[in-house]
Amino acid sequence: MLARCPDCATVFRVAPADLRAARGLVRCGVCFGVFDAVEALEDPAQPILPAAVVEALPDPLETTGKTSRKRLRL
Repeated sequence: MLARCPDCATVFRVAPADLRAARGLVRCGVCFGVFDAVEALEDPAQPILPAAVVEALPDPLETTGKTSRKRLRL
């Protein structure tokens, strides 16, 4: 399940057991606001990003024709 913080709009994954333990109250890890995650549950079928934002993103499968020979150091 996903819940969106009403103060900063950050989306979090929440488990039913966590919601039962705190009667639905959770603290946002970004803005530290406390909110009722049961009321803030999102429909998982709906995208997290608006369609306009997704359409503006470049296609990750498109290639530019350039190849990189840089190696990543681990």
